[in-house]
Amino acid sequence: MTKINVLIADDMEIILQMLKDMLETNEEINVIGCAQDGEEAYEKILDLHPDLVFTDNTMPKLNGIDLITKINELHLEKNPQFVLVTGDKNLNLFQRANDQKVIKIIQKPICNVGILEECIEKYKEIKE
Repeated sequence: MTKINVLIADDMEIILQMLKDMLETNEEINVIGCAQDGEEAYEKILDLHPDLVFTDNTMPKLNGIDLITKINELHLEKNPQFVLVTGDKNLNLFQRANDQKVIKIIQKPICNVGILEECIEKYKEIKE
Protein backbone atom coordinates (compact mmCIF):
# COMPACT_ATOMS: atom_id res chain seq x y z
CA MET A 1 0.00 0.00 0.00
CA THR A 2 1.34 3.43 -0.95
CA LYS A 3 1.04 5.86 1.92
CA ILE A 4 -0.39 9.35 1.52
CA ASN A 5 2.30 11.92 2.37
CA VAL A 6 0.79 14.72 4.44
CA LEU A 7 2.05 18.14 5.49
CA ILE A 8 0.31 20.03 8.32
CA ALA A 9 0.47 23.82 8.73
CA ASP A 10 -0.88 25.59 11.79
CA ASP A 11 0.61 28.36 13.94
CA MET A 12 -0.78 26.88 17.16
CA GLU A 13 1.51 24.12 18.40
CA ILE A 14 -1.27 22.31 20.29
CA ILE A 15 -3.48 22.09 17.17
CA LEU A 16 -0.52 21.08 15.02
CA GLN A 17 0.32 18.23 17.40
CA MET A 18 -3.34 17.18 17.76
CA LEU A 19 -3.79 17.00 13.97
CA LYS A 20 -0.53 15.06 13.63
CA ASP A 21 -1.55 12.59 16.34
CA MET A 22 -5.03 12.12 14.87
CA LEU A 23 -3.75 11.64 11.31
CA GLU A 24 -1.07 9.19 12.39
CA THR A 25 -3.74 6.82 13.74
CA ASN A 26 -4.49 6.06 10.07
CA GLU A 27 -1.98 3.56 8.70
CA GLU A 28 -2.43 5.02 5.18
CA ILE A 29 -0.96 8.36 6.33
CA ASN A 30 2.67 9.41 6.54
CA VAL A 31 3.05 12.86 8.12
CA ILE A 32 6.19 14.11 6.37
CA GLY A 33 6.32 17.59 7.85
CA CYS A 34 4.79 20.36 9.91
CA ALA A 35 4.95 24.13 9.53
CA GLN A 36 4.00 26.94 11.89
CA ASP A 37 3.45 29.73 9.37
CA GLY A 38 2.47 30.09 5.75
CA GLU A 39 5.93 30.86 4.40
CA GLU A 40 7.41 27.80 6.13
CA ALA A 41 4.56 25.71 4.71
CA TYR A 42 5.23 27.09 1.21
CA GLU A 43 8.92 26.12 1.42
CA LYS A 44 8.13 22.66 2.80
CA ILE A 45 5.59 21.99 0.05
CA LEU A 46 8.25 22.80 -2.54
CA ASP A 47 10.88 20.69 -0.74
CA LEU A 48 8.83 17.69 0.42
CA HIS A 49 6.19 17.36 -2.36
CA PRO A 50 3.31 16.22 -0.11
CA ASP A 51 0.23 14.57 -1.57
CA LEU A 52 -2.12 16.33 0.84
CA VAL A 53 -1.78 19.51 2.91
CA PHE A 54 -3.90 20.38 5.94
CA THR A 55 -3.51 24.13 6.43
CA ASP A 56 -4.92 26.54 8.94
CA ASN A 57 -6.22 29.70 7.33
CA THR A 58 -5.13 32.22 9.98
CA MET A 59 -1.34 32.02 10.17
CA PRO A 60 1.49 34.56 10.29
CA LYS A 61 3.44 35.61 7.18
CA LEU A 62 1.03 33.95 4.69
CA ASN A 63 -2.51 32.82 5.42
CA GLY A 64 -3.83 29.43 4.32
CA ILE A 65 -5.94 30.51 1.36
CA ASP A 66 -3.11 32.68 0.00
CA LEU A 67 -0.70 29.75 0.47
CA ILE A 68 -3.02 27.50 -1.54
CA THR A 69 -3.41 30.13 -4.27
CA LYS A 70 0.35 30.71 -4.46
CA ILE A 71 1.09 26.97 -4.78
CA ASN A 72 -1.67 26.43 -7.35
CA GLU A 73 -0.33 29.31 -9.47
CA LEU A 74 2.99 27.46 -9.80
CA HIS A 75 1.32 24.62 -11.74
CA LEU A 76 3.69 22.11 -10.19
CA GLU A 77 4.15 18.73 -11.83
CA LYS A 78 2.84 17.17 -8.62
CA ASN A 79 0.43 19.68 -7.10
CA PRO A 80 -0.80 18.72 -3.62
CA GLN A 81 -4.45 18.61 -2.66
CA PHE A 82 -5.51 20.94 0.16
CA VAL A 83 -7.77 20.82 3.20
CA LEU A 84 -8.43 24.24 4.74
CA VAL A 85 -8.82 24.29 8.54
CA THR A 86 -10.50 27.41 9.90
CA GLY A 87 -12.69 28.89 12.57
CA ASP A 88 -13.77 31.54 10.07
CA LYS A 89 -17.29 31.41 8.63
CA ASN A 90 -16.70 34.11 5.98
CA LEU A 91 -18.51 33.26 2.74
CA ASN A 92 -15.83 35.02 0.70
CA LEU A 93 -13.22 32.67 2.19
CA PHE A 94 -15.37 29.65 1.31
CA GLN A 95 -15.78 30.94 -2.27
CA ARG A 96 -12.03 31.47 -2.61
CA ALA A 97 -11.41 27.96 -1.25
CA ASN A 98 -13.88 26.55 -3.77
CA ASP A 99 -12.21 28.52 -6.58
CA GLN A 100 -8.87 26.98 -5.55
CA LYS A 101 -10.40 23.47 -5.57
CA VAL A 102 -9.83 22.87 -1.86
CA ILE A 103 -11.09 19.33 -1.29
CA LYS A 104 -12.63 20.09 2.10
CA ILE A 105 -13.01 22.91 4.61
CA ILE A 106 -12.86 21.77 8.23
CA GLN A 107 -14.30 24.03 10.90
CA LYS A 108 -12.40 24.44 14.15
CA PRO A 109 -12.53 23.04 16.72
CA ILE A 110 -11.81 19.60 15.30
CA CYS A 111 -13.55 17.22 17.65
CA ASN A 112 -12.97 13.78 16.18
CA VAL A 113 -10.84 11.77 13.82
CA GLY A 114 -13.90 10.99 11.66
CA ILE A 115 -13.75 14.37 9.93
CA LEU A 116 -10.11 13.74 9.04
CA GLU A 117 -11.01 10.29 7.69
CA GLU A 118 -13.56 12.00 5.40
CA CYS A 119 -10.74 14.17 4.02
CA ILE A 120 -8.59 11.11 3.36
CA GLU A 121 -11.46 9.37 1.56
CA LYS A 122 -12.16 12.48 -0.52
CA TYR A 123 -8.46 12.66 -1.45
CA LYS A 124 -8.48 9.00 -2.54
CA GLU A 125 -11.61 9.56 -4.66
CA ILE A 126 -9.92 12.45 -6.47
CA LYS A 127 -6.77 10.42 -7.11
CA GLU A 128 -8.63 7.44 -8.59
